[in-house]
Amino acid sequence: MIRARPEPGRAGATVEAVGRFSLDLLTRLDATGNLVCSPLSVLVALAMVRNGAAGATAAEMDRALGLPPLDELNAGMNVIDQTLATRTGQRGTGERKGTVQLDLANAVWGQDGYAWQQPFLDTLAADYGTGVHATDFAGDEVGARKAVNAWVADRTHDKITGIATPDVVNADTALALVNALYAKAPWADPFDEAADHPFAVGGAERVPVAMIRSATSPRHLSGAGWQGARVPLLGDELALTVVRPDGDVGPLLATLRRSGLGGVLGGDPQESVELTLPRFTVRSTVDLRPPLTGLGLTTAFTDAAELPGLTATDQLKLQAAKHMGYLALDENGIEAAAATVVTAEATSGSAGPAHELVVDRPFLFVLHDVALRLPLLLGVVVDPR
Repeated sequence: MIRARPEPGRAGATVEAVGRFSLDLLTRLDATGNLVCSPLSVLVALAMVRNGAAGATAAEMDRALGLPPLDELNAGMNVIDQTLATRTGQRGTGERKGTVQLDLANAVWGQDGYAWQQPFLDTLAADYGTGVHATDFAGDEVGARKAVNAWVADRTHDKITGIATPDVVNADTALALVNALYAKAPWADPFDEAADHPFAVGGAERVPVAMIRSATSPRHLSGAGWQGARVPLLGDELALTVVRPDGDVGPLLATLRRSGLGGVLGGDPQESVELTLPRFTVRSTVDLRPPLTGLGLTTAFTDAAELPGLTATDQLKLQAAKHMGYLALDENGIEAAAATVVTAEATSGSAGPAHELVVDRPFLFVLHDVALRLPLLLGVVVDPR
């Protein structure tokens, strides 16, 4: 396996695509309840598929997912992968010294006996850091599911388990492309416990929830119809940004989909904010086929799919796409994980505070790489209980 050297100047178009896709996907998921997902993880898995697409299917994937030209997509994914690998390690000094973990990994399983196209294999190795592991879906579907689930559980420290269910990986599966993301980091400055505070759930209903209050490190953000805070994680390379809309989350997502995440993730805010927000743990499982087809990715799931760049052994179409996400936040820091499985079968992501922000209504959160302005994982908290 020969890994390509990253070219940092070629990341921009792919980072922009991840940002656009993040909002496109989030607005097509059910955000009336708690939700967490990594559109980055989804897009990485689909980008691997894109390397096997041709003709109308390739054009449809580019259009529906907002992808840059394939060479730029692959080069950008390589830069993202290898840049994020540098975010792991010891950070901070003195009493605020600790470990930041950030892992993004790919794995591909292919039906034993299939001949995989060499350009596809070369790209997987060079830009996605993986190869194709031969497995016998047809003869041992249970063993294949166990292999995928064990790899995902290991890569996500057991936060994502059982993603390869029989409807996703079965005897008809010919190819499974998997991405996993894991992050764990303490805050640059720990939060303090705060008194319970009323939180608006279900419209006018307000219920008391356990809250935490920041020290001095969060920085104030604001835009049309929202206020927010950027909270640095130890080392200041990663941050969690929370966005509290003036009204409901739905209109906020629609606004951001038009304007992009630049106003949320960009810049270097200087004014501090005294931030109070709830502790919460969120888990989500998402069948990706409905939102993807809603975005226009339809042909790839049908017998008309053109995926000749994967294998010449059979004509393949997408079989299933599933995503699971997790994020836990408390006064010490965050732990987050996500995984995506896409399968194919034969056709038949010191001064006092100048502001105060109490996050007491449904809100958006984005875990992101600060320098890349890259969303890693995002979601909505409607009820932190």
